[in-house]
Amino acid sequence: MQKRPTIKQIAQEAGVSPTLVSFYLNGRQPNKIAQKTKEKIAATIERLDYRPSAAARTLRNGRSRTIGLVIGQIAGEYSSFYAQSLLHEVLKYGYQLLISVTRFNLDEERKCLENLLDHQADGIIYNLYLKPSPKMLPALKHYPILQRISVNPDFNSLVRELDPSILQAVQQCRKQGIKKIAGIFGGIAAENPWATGFVACSEAAGIESVCLNAELYSSCAELYEALRETGAELAITASSTTVARLLHYCETTGKTNCPKFIYSYTLPCDYISHKAIAGAIVNSFEEDVQSSVKRLITMIEEGPEPIEHLTVPTRFMNQEELSAHYQKQKANPYYDTVVNEWEMKRIWD
Repeated sequence: MQKRPTIKQIAQEAGVSPTLVSFYLNGRQPNKIAQKTKEKIAATIERLDYRPSAAARTLRNGRSRTIGLVIGQIAGEYSSFYAQSLLHEVLKYGYQLLISVTRFNLDEERKCLENLLDHQADGIIYNLYLKPSPKMLPALKHYPILQRISVNPDFNSLVRELDPSILQAVQQCRKQGIKKIAGIFGGIAAENPWATGFVACSEAAGIESVCLNAELYSSCAELYEALRETGAELAITASSTTVARLLHYCETTGKTNCPKFIYSYTLPCDYISHKAIAGAIVNSFEEDVQSSVKRLITMIEEGPEPIEHLTVPTRFMNQEELSAHYQKQKANPYYDTVVNEWEMKRIWD
């Protein structure tokens, strides 16, 4: 196997000192290097196909130029597009993305954290509920880790501002004469900002509500029956997948008493025109990705302290507004991958 060229070889080939080559590579004292010398070094680097050693660069400046992503899974349409979008965004800042999949297992989450720290990731975007083990707390205390779902007070977070939009959605239900609504959420309600916001906003709007934990039901049939037994006329959920599955279940089994839905909308999908969709709580996916990467880069370069808990806005849209928003997304090349996937699926409908 051919050895990688070194700075010393670059210097010999270009007829300059190794120090000058090092200055050129690191951007130091650019005004003190003659333009012809810069061109000679650049041509030599290209001819020898020189690539700096990532390990040496990490030792030299303490940065690996990598960012970690801790996520439950990447097989789903949302998760895979989210990971891809983050990957493209961090590249703009000269970073690579290391993806760690936990399969929603707490032990796996902690292993993912340890693995990313061992690989000296400069920072981590954390898309789960952050519950580090006691032995990991010292390592994470002054480390750039950005929560995107949970708000552990000891670490920085950038989450969606949900309550104003949920309250608007609940008030819309009351105006339409709906007497009872259900919330379908995952996990422990007290830890889920969607669930806590739903309960608080329902009380504020004076409408009867009940929460269902989607993780307790093994099939759409079970969840559908549990939802029907609540007597709710409309369900609010954070999961577009849950809505899609329930609608599909009703369509394929001939169920005619399916409630209406309000759900969390991010990526362009075409079932928004279904008669059961009453609206959605919407955030800008593109801006969400950009703001999370920008925030983490700031934490890496300027330090993660003081701890800040920031939010990105959401808004409630009725079906008409949602349809217009969907058309706007379809026209945006940023979403071409998702839009094309939907179009391909419709060929086989």
